[in-house]
Amino acid sequence: MGRVTPSAIPEILYAIKPALDGEPGSAKQPTAERRDGSSLGNGQGTVEERIAGLCDQKAETDERFAAEKNALLSKLTSATDEEQISAIRMQIAELDKQTAESDEKFAAEMKALLSEIPPEDYSTKVMLMLFAKTVGKKKGWAQSYDPHMYDTGHDPAVEGLMINILEVDRLKVNPQSTPIIGKRILEMSGGTGTVIDILYRNMLERNRSAMIKEQKALQGLGESDEIASDVAEKIHQKAVEKTRAELDVTLNDASEDMKQLASKKLEGKCDVKYTGQDLRALDFPRWSVDTLILSQTLHLITDPALLALEREPKWLQGETDHIEAKLEAIRRGFHALAPGGHFILVDEWPAVLSNNPVKPLDEMVSILFKATFRPVADRTIMGNALHEEIPEAKFVAELKMPIDKHHSMYALVYEKGSVEREREALPVSDFKGDTSPDNDETLPKEVKERHEAESRIVGAFQDLDVQFITAYRRMNGGQYWQNFEPLKLDQEHHLRLAVIREIAKKPEEQIECIMAQLKEEKAKPEAEKRFNSITISQVLHWMEPDQRKEFIESAIDALKLGGALVIVDEWKPPAGMPHPIENDDFRSRTMGRFQKRTRNRIIFEAALKTPIVGGYEASNMCGYVYRKITTSQGPQLQAD
Repeated sequence: MGRVTPSAIPEILYAIKPALDGEPGSAKQPTAERRDGSSLGNGQGTVEERIAGLCDQKAETDERFAAEKNALLSKLTSATDEEQISAIRMQIAELDKQTAESDEKFAAEMKALLSEIPPEDYSTKVMLMLFAKTVGKKKGWAQSYDPHMYDTGHDPAVEGLMINILEVDRLKVNPQSTPIIGKRILEMSGGTGTVIDILYRNMLERNRSAMIKEQKALQGLGESDEIASDVAEKIHQKAVEKTRAELDVTLNDASEDMKQLASKKLEGKCDVKYTGQDLRALDFPRWSVDTLILSQTLHLITDPALLALEREPKWLQGETDHIEAKLEAIRRGFHALAPGGHFILVDEWPAVLSNNPVKPLDEMVSILFKATFRPVADRTIMGNALHEEIPEAKFVAELKMPIDKHHSMYALVYEKGSVEREREALPVSDFKGDTSPDNDETLPKEVKERHEAESRIVGAFQDLDVQFITAYRRMNGGQYWQNFEPLKLDQEHHLRLAVIREIAKKPEEQIECIMAQLKEEKAKPEAEKRFNSITISQVLHWMEPDQRKEFIESAIDALKLGGALVIVDEWKPPAGMPHPIENDDFRSRTMGRFQKRTRNRIIFEAALKTPIVGGYEASNMCGYVYRKITTSQGPQLQAD
């Protein structure tokens, strides 16, 4: 489907998906009725006032049903006669049935009232109700948002991602770049301030730890020695001051109730300016921020013009992802982002509304959320669109943390670079000697720089891997995934596969030798395999497509279950390579075939990019980590 131009109505933040009866655009719209039979849809007052009245009635009904059920349960506990017990259980079943019918009727009446809101006002009104503290007597999402996001695993996943982004900064994966987390931060839709709170807490701890380490060195203390409590308190205060000075935050959000919660959460931590600009019409000064963050809001951004098209009877496209509206919001954010600054997109895929059975969301929240939920189906679609439509967005990293067993949180990180034509790719080295890292002293400059770039990426993966594994343990209630081994590069359990430019052997001959080694290892029973990690280093562009697929599949088969497959190579492909593969083809086709449900051999863990020489306009070394989760026969990893 061709893209639809975003709406000319910039002040609207979101739009509804008009697919169901009772929603805008449906052929049939049920008339909502009051309990006395009068029509809510034709009642007096604004739509918001009538929705509040409907919520009042539903809250009273829910309270009455809950009281009746508690009374029946109390009777059931003390009942001894079988006939009486049976009668009480029948009453409870009937009450449950009435509750379900009440919920269905409430949902139909809510949708009917929502359908009365004009498309140009719909999203703003719905989102303000969704993120309010209360709608009538019902609790809006503002009251339960933080507990819900923590209990369902969203906030722990976001924290893991932010810790790893700070780690990428610490490791200087791109030594020529400014930090991803800069001083001037704009969070485009800041909600209750969780992302800024996570950054503050972790930056504070890093500063405090560094100061304590420095103090111990001055005092000649060992790592396990304690420093005096008064000294520790002074260090803590210095760390607080340093962290505050490192953060100058603008938190933007349309909901005043959410911003009130953010203000309380961030009080005394860092300087925060609160704004209420429309996400689809951001208007911050050019180059005024160093870091731009859009967290867990992408799937809610929609376009009123496209909504209007979807309401037309002749519209045949069905539900759409409103990706142009999403891109337009990001473009406006990029206007405020300084050159060399970074954009962090945090969201979940597959995108779903998670629920906690112990603390379920109020039905009103679910209805309002689903009314504005228009997800992008796959993160690669969003990544490709960013690359194509916002040319100054230069890929830096993609990180992943599990939310639960069904979906994960991702952070896509981009640097704002120039839009000039990229320089030519680096040529293949003419050096004919041993190009292995062990022979680094005699290597020419371009070979050394390639090794250094690979070393930065693989070294970073080892550090980032800690949070990834920790997240999987937490996701499974503290259980440990069998054979989910940490990424280590020790000689006994790691295999590095690379072409060494020796005079004696051509690259094609070396690849044949490597294939033979992999086939020998993959033929072993699972219990006898010895490699926890395999690195495929700078060989992809030497191989024909079919050989490349066979090579990667053999490497997966040779790994232990739960082991890490690390692939590092150069993009653009070096000039003169016999069988170059484009990066998008490698990720989507070559590696995608091993991640589809029909095969499901591996899962993605992380991706990083670092320059080889020059800046982001030159050739770059890209690295990817995948985890083996099934054998060739198919059994998946299980939690202990």
